[in-house]
Amino acid sequence: MKMFPIQTDGSDIEAVRKAFGISVVVAMPWPMMTAHEAQAQRNHDQDVAELARRSGLSACEAVAVLEDRPWRSMNAGEAHARLKELFQTWVASTNEQKAEGT
Repeated sequence: MKMFPIQTDGSDIEAVRKAFGISVVVAMPWPMMTAHEAQAQRNHDQDVAELARRSGLSACEAVAVLEDRPWRSMNAGEAHARLKELFQTWVASTNEQKAEGT
């Protein structure tokens, strides 16, 4: 599956591990991001494909797009934890749709 890049740096990784004991999200499924194309355009004046070509979004920027809201600063750990929650919800929804045959 094609993936959308999530920007990270060494400080993000270490902060997230120390504060939350979780791994860092480095990519999200392409279909998950393109479902929020309009919000990506509103927040960044670029479509998802262009954002990916330009190395993706930070975790807090990706959360804002996926929650269909304007960007606001978030702690890196909170942003990565939220991305994981959003991913798990998306997977469950996708699996449910497959089971129903839709």
